[in-house]
Amino acid sequence: MRIVYALFLTWILLAGCGPKRPLQEIVDAKIAIQKAKEAGAKECAPKRLESAQDYLTQALGTKRKKEARELAREAEVDARIAESMAKRIKEEEKRRAEEALEAKRLARQEAERAIAKTKEVINKAEKENKEVGVAKDKLKKAREALGKERFKEAKKIAREAKGLALKAGAKLPEYHKVKKGETLKIIAKKIYGDPEKWILIYGANRDKIKNANIIHPGQILSIPKE
Repeated sequence: MRIVYALFLTWILLAGCGPKRPLQEIVDAKIAIQKAKEAGAKECAPKRLESAQDYLTQALGTKRKKEARELAREAEVDARIAESMAKRIKEEEKRRAEEALEAKRLARQEAERAIAKTKEVINKAEKENKEVGVAKDKLKKAREALGKERFKEAKKIAREAKGLALKAGAKLPEYHKVKKGETLKIIAKKIYGDPEKWILIYGANRDKIKNANIIHPGQILSIPKE
């Protein structure tokens, strides 16, 4: 009896150490295909997944063990490739989504910062009894754009509102001393916030400026009111 039991154990061990039977390879292929599906291969790698399923169908349909074994292995290989492709695509999609979310967060912050600075400038101008009605209207539009997540638009409108508020609260100088590299347009932009208003400065200083394109460092120019 002991001899029979020993022979039985020996047979089990030898069977375990031998090559996989076709049935086990088919099971491995099925598992691989299931994992590929779970990874999203139906959407990300449909052709490769379909190839794996075709090989498996052929393996199940043949009666020749060797052929079944080879087909099942092909099915498993294709399924693993499909799984890998799906995972890679999903990771890339996740990375892009995270980048888009971060870009959106930064855009929101910039818009909110621009609106906050504009509000400060408007408050300061109002304390000085300056008219900032147009700037306040634009600020309201900037906030509406922010609420609709149109961040670039909100930032742009907020900056326009800030420019109007600064202009309303600014005290124009009576004179300006020309610095090296300055032109009438550069000076007009610094003083009025609009380079095209250089004509005002030119008109008020015709006795000092013979050519509108030529001014010299050290010249003292009168700055007219708008």
